[in-house]
Amino acid sequence: VVVNTKPVATASSNSPVCEGSIISLTGGPSGMTTYNWTGPGGWTSSVQNPTRSNATLAMAGTYTLTVTDSNGCVSDPASTNVVVNTKPVATASSNSPVCEGSIISLTGGPSGMTTYNWTGPGGWTSSVQNPTRSNATLAMAGTYTLTVTDSNGCVSDPASTNVVVNTKPVA
Repeated sequence: VVVNTKPVATASSNSPVCEGSIISLTGGPSGMTTYNWTGPGGWTSSVQNPTRSNATLAMAGTYTLTVTDSNGCVSDPASTNVVVNTKPVATASSNSPVCEGSIISLTGGPSGMTTYNWTGPGGWTSSVQNPTRSNATLAMAGTYTLTVTDSNGCVSDPASTNVVVNTKPVA
């Protein structure tokens, strides 16, 4: 009588991840005949190290793996918990329209973010939440875009505001 040792499954992930990123699951040991992953929402995979693209909040939860070795022995389940953090929602507005020579005021949100990344016409950038540009010129008109990063390292989708700079009348 031969009694084969049951394989020992291992499961890990790159958790926590941000909404929209990739969930990477790592299963072991290598060289098994089958890998059977199950997860939230009825998700399954037979790949040793599967990935899930474009992570959503519904993909958060417990992922469980069982493996089968070449002797047909099935492991006990191994699990890993995946946390999917909500992506922040950036907001961008301005005091547009403004006249030449006046101040362009940009307002970014939400408050309390780790970073603010503004870009604008002519290669302009700022890391201030609510930046201003003094002595407005016609070249400063255009689209200003903001992305924010929260304390979890999650980056928002871009938010934009259009700034109109009106020509100063000539008396």
